[in-house]
Amino acid sequence: MSRRTERVNVLLRKQIGEIVVSQMKDPRLASLITITDVEVSGDLGYAKVFASSMGTPEEARAAIDT
Repeated sequence: MSRRTERVNVLLRKQIGEIVVSQMKDPRLASLITITDVEVSGDLGYAKVFASSMGTPEEARAAIDT
């Protein structure tokens, strides 16, 4: 992984985390969801976002689907 790709991963993770906290429709869910990692493709055209959620499996699934 190139240095540029790594920096883009970190920047995206921070930005997506801020968006989750500031723009979620249900503010209670924002505190339960954490963006853990981001992996962008070599051409920076696609990104996989990894998130974790606290609570029961049903609550976690509902939080991520929101």
